[in-house]
Amino acid sequence: MVIASELSGHERRDERLPATVENLSTLEEERRSMKFYRLYTGDDGRSHFEQLDSSQSSEFFNATRPANGLLFRNDFAPHIVNWHRAPRRRWVITLSGTVDIGVDDGTGMTFGPGDVFLAEDMTGQGHTATPHNWVRVYVNVE
Repeated sequence: MVIASELSGHERRDERLPATVENLSTLEEERRSMKFYRLYTGDDGRSHFEQLDSSQSSEFFNATRPANGLLFRNDFAPHIVNWHRAPRRRWVITLSGTVDIGVDDGTGMTFGPGDVFLAEDMTGQGHTATPHNWVRVYVNVE
């Protein structure tokens, strides 16, 4: 059996699908796709999302990049629910659970396991984050 919630990304459903080659292929395809974004401060002083290139030819893949810190977090940090800025430029990788990131224009995005964003909105109003059993790793970059 393949659980439909695995097939639908971050939505939860209790339907069960037969474990057919077709359903497993769909599951494989879903697992291959990930959200890959940049969260940055625009010229207007507000945070915005920008989708980054995750193709095989992307500058972000298959090259070693310098990092100067690694932090695994599994706790609830109450300050992130309110407006805040990224304390430093860093990759945020969701390992399990989800987080809803909101910006001033009302745009929101949910990041789940395997999703990645580069947090670099270190000025301006920043963003909000509503975690749901969120386990993540921060990779600080220069």
